[in-house]
Order: sequence, then C-alpha cells, then structure tokens
Amino acid sequence: MKFQTTENFTELELINTALRNEGLNEFYSEKEINRLGEGAWHFAYLIDREQLVLRIPKKVAYDKEVVFNREELMVEYDGTKSFYKNANKAKKGICPEHFEYFIDEELTYTIESYVGSTIGLGEQSKEQSKRYGRQLGEFFSFT
Repeated sequence: MKFQTTENFTELELINTALRNEGLNEFYSEKEINRLGEGAWHFAYLIDREQLVLRIPKKVAYDKEVVFNREELMVEYDGTKSFYKNANKAKKGICPEHFEYFIDEELTYTIESYVGSTIGLGEQSKEQSKRYGRQLGEFFSFT
C-alpha cells in the first residue's frame, strides 16, 4: 500500500498517528486493523470500537501519482464537511454526523461516523431500490 506521505510509515503507524491526533486509543497490533477497502483516492479503515471510518489518501490514483496540495485538500474536505452538515439539517442521519480531517504532508486523513456497509446497486432488491429512490427524492425536494 502506498500512502500519500513524505515519511516511510507503516500502515499501523499511520493509523495510530491519526488515532492519537483524534484523542482515541491506538491499536496494539496489525490484527486490529479492519480494512473496509479502497476507493480511487483513499484507503478506508473501520475503527470498530468508536464506529468511525478513517480514510488515508493514496499516493497513486487512476495510475497517476497524486501530488500533495494543501489548498485542494482543504477545499475538498471542507466541502464534504459542509455538505454533510447541511444534508443532515435537511434529513437527520442521511450523512455521517461526525466528520473531521487533518492535513499535513506527513499524514493526511479524514475521520467520520460509520453509517454501515455499502450495498451495491446490482445487489439491491427491487423493493430496496424503490425505497432508496423515494428517500433520495424526499431529500432532494427539501434541499
């Protein structure tokens, strides 16, 4: 795994640094790491005991090296925080209630409330799809 950092930290060291920054208990071993998976831009971890998701940016996205840019990250993460806050005003619980971030060349991450596992579109029943469609329609009619 290649993380966007200037240091040669292990996965456990990066996670523990983020947990320490947030005032949370650190992991004792790699066995405690619960990898949720990865998106195009971040590796995601479930911090089970706190019901939080920690996301650490990748060094490479879409086969290209990602250059650290504090301003771009601030815009992205501030935008996410603002969206979550306003979306939750319109419909409580539609987005994570807690969202924080930390930006530094040595370690950048976001940490947010865990809202459950993802259900892929192809795995949804017709009834689930209809329910989600109604919920989204209701949400966007309020915003």
